[in-house]
Amino acid sequence: MQLNITAGSDTPVDDLLSLGQWLQRERELAGAVKEVRSTPTEEELGGAIELLSVVVESGDVLTALVSTLGIWLQHRPRTKLTITRGDQMIEIDTNSVRQLSALLDKVAGPETDPEP
Repeated sequence: MQLNITAGSDTPVDDLLSLGQWLQRERELAGAVKEVRSTPTEEELGGAIELLSVVVESGDVLTALVSTLGIWLQHRPRTKLTITRGDQMIEIDTNSVRQLSALLDKVAGPETDPEP
């Protein structure tokens, strides 16, 4: 399954760069995390990071993700992360770190089909 992570803060690009580095340092997450960048304009040399994409292929990867997000958020008290999978979405911040595992279980559960 693929989870997409965006940051809501005054410095979302810096936050996503930092989070991406934290996630890549975890053995279970190495290679599972990709930076997704916007298309650069003519004035830009490269696109800014829009989101992090995490491929979760096992319970070990999900456990490592939960643990790392919890620790990282403790160092970023003004950042809110939005995690999406299909039409499932959760928002987490330092106030919801204790519920992080339950929240991620919600988004990592079976993907629901949109109403016809």
